[in-house]
Amino acid sequence: MEQQVQSLYANITLNDVQLAAIYYPILVDLARHKHCLTYGELVKRAKESHPDAEYVQRAIPVSAGRKLDVVRLFTSERGLPDVTSLIINKTAGECGNG
Repeated sequence: MEQQVQSLYANITLNDVQLAAIYYPILVDLARHKHCLTYGELVKRAKESHPDAEYVQRAIPVSAGRKLDVVRLFTSERGLPDVTSLIINKTAGECGNG
């Protein structure tokens, strides 16, 4: 397990961390209100909340799962709930693999 965590850290980019930091408060808000969003809706909400952040405006739903992995790592290390499960696949209506 330690090897797996180290390898995940080695692959995290600055963009992953930046967007994870944007997505996390959105996820916490979803949890408070007992709602779910699709990957596309998450990205849209982030863009609406941060219209002047170029890196947020460039975000795409297909890479959101990678950013959610960073959120999951953050919450897991701190013993916090995995709020990433609130993001679901539009077609299947289920959270993605991760």
